[in-house]
This record gives sequence, C-alpha cells and structure tokens, in this order.
Amino acid sequence: MQIINHWPSNELAVSKEVNEALCKQLLMPFSNVQEANYFWEQSGTCLIVIEQDDSESLIQSLGGTLTNLISSAVDCYEYKESLAPHYTLSLSIISDDGAGIYLLTHDNNTLTPYLSG
Repeated sequence: MQIINHWPSNELAVSKEVNEALCKQLLMPFSNVQEANYFWEQSGTCLIVIEQDDSESLIQSLGGTLTNLISSAVDCYEYKESLAPHYTLSLSIISDDGAGIYLLTHDNNTLTPYLSG
C-alpha cells in the first residue's frame, strides 16, 4: 500500500503503463501539472494505492481514522474507472473545497471487500 499526499510523480510502485494512465486521469480537471500540483498542496488531496498483496493486518495497523477514510472511499465515490490492465481508479470528495481521496486499486486485491461497509 502506498499513501501519497502530494502530486504523484514517478514514485509509484506500478508499471509505466499504469503510471501514465493514472497521470492522464489525475490531470483531467487541470490545465497543467503546476496547477494540479498547487491544488494538491492546498487541498489535502491524496492518492492511496492498494496492491494485490496488501493484507488486512496492514489496514488494521493504520489506525481507525485512516481506515475509515479508506473504507469511505471504497463505498462512496464520485467516479470510478478502469485505468489500465488490472487497476481501477476512484475518487471520493471529502471536503467542500474539492479535496479528495483517489483510490487506485489492483483488481485482484483482497482488501476492497474487507473495507466495504
């Protein structure tokens, strides 16, 4: 699992194809990377990546607040889209200023059913 609270660059542990598709989706509401980066810095938007081998014990170690945010993002999203082979991206808006949680999940992960309310 990765939790990133700044504009993601090339630090994600995903394939180049997934990273490129993700960046394309994340840039859609913005004119350029600088505008997107500024919004992420100001709003508290984050990206959470759930991989195929992430476990329930990992989620339990995160604590209640973060686990609740992730669970909410699993169940209550504004949009959800297949991103690249084996990945789905969803967005949950968490504040009036548009801040949100992007959730990038591997399609074969076992945590999404566990987190779903």
